[in-house]
Amino acid sequence: MKKAFALFAGEYLAADLLTAKMMTESIPQMVYDAAVSGEWASGTIERNSRCMLRFGHYWVPIDVPKRLEVLFEAQAWRLRAKLEANTHLSADHPSPTPIEECTISTPPSTTTSPGQVPRSSLQPTVAGGDMSPLTSGKQGGAIASAPSEAPKPETTLGDRVVGEPAPAVSRPRRTPDLKSSRERIELVAVLATELATIKQDLSGFCTAKSLKSKHPQFVLWSVISDSELEEIANGVSFVPKAYAENLTLRKSGLTSRETLRKDRRKLNKAQKAQSPN
Repeated sequence: MKKAFALFAGEYLAADLLTAKMMTESIPQMVYDAAVSGEWASGTIERNSRCMLRFGHYWVPIDVPKRLEVLFEAQAWRLRAKLEANTHLSADHPSPTPIEECTISTPPSTTTSPGQVPRSSLQPTVAGGDMSPLTSGKQGGAIASAPSEAPKPETTLGDRVVGEPAPAVSRPRRTPDLKSSRERIELVAVLATELATIKQDLSGFCTAKSLKSKHPQFVLWSVISDSELEEIANGVSFVPKAYAENLTLRKSGLTSRETLRKDRRKLNKAQKAQSPN
């Protein structure tokens, strides 16, 4: 049971969701549920004269919660110390303040009406680099000036002049899908515990059919294939937590474990944002 407690607590601690209340209430219940399913602890689906306390999904003897509290006392004490250390570390190293957005001022420029050509662009250029207007003083003294270009009429579309850049449209900021992340992390914890229970059963003779009959309420049966279960029953070596992560990713249509690490970071960030300063 101590190994199962460590698996559950380790997953919640990695996701920064572990609390002191969970170590005394919900995690012991999940551990004892797995123990009853594995038939190495006392518990029944229906209440009887011996099992009179509802604890998790089963009716158990009334002294079970107290015995579990004593059994997990040392582990819970060490985990509480880690939680306090993480809290102090977060307080001593606050997240950096984001740099304020700065605006760049542009020098004033000569404004023209929409569609009007600037006056300077109408001056002709003389070969040789002379930028003065072209004159013909030797022939009659008449000044030949470049023909002026008529201003272009403004064409509007609604309240905006055609040709002007469209105003920037602000898009809604994408919010993280915390529900899916939480479901994946919780599924990893459940599958890891159930696989750890099965690994203990493999110390004796068992088949895929006998494992399903022994643990009918396991979530594992809905995500593992028959061939994979046969391999486990035949003695293929596996690590419960790693196997649980692979099954969870496959169920979600994902391939990289980096997704689960991101899930834990998102849940950690959301919990810190909800906690009072």
